[in-house]
Amino acid sequence: LEMRWTATGHDAHSDAYGLMTARGEPTPACLAKQLFAQCVRYDDWIRFPGHHLESPDVDAVVAWDDNGRRSGVFVSTAPGPRVLTVSEWDSGLTACDLVLRVDAGTGNRVVREPYDGTVRLDGYGIAVVTNAASAVADE
Repeated sequence: LEMRWTATGHDAHSDAYGLMTARGEPTPACLAKQLFAQCVRYDDWIRFPGHHLESPDVDAVVAWDDNGRRSGVFVSTAPGPRVLTVSEWDSGLTACDLVLRVDAGTGNRVVREPYDGTVRLDGYGIAVVTNAASAVADE
């Protein structure tokens, strides 16, 4: 069970654990948690792709259901930019059509991008590759 401090911080950078700023805006931690919860659901099948030597600071999980919904979640734990070739992590994600990401370069908001086989992460952040765009709420 994950516990999160739900009180507000002064701004998005003052409290890494808070889910809202003092102005009521979601923090990057809140947005990342929301993306994860929308794309990795109860009763999903999950797989953790093996460790990749070229990306030791990226964690990943692939989730799918029996109806064909599939999502890959990639978390960068390092400050530098990177580009991931998703098929190297899971070939089943090639049928996806959308990337959702929040990272150091998105200005504390979730950005929707078409999926071209790669995922770009600008520093610390999360990117989700999915074929279930309609199931993910607009920000």
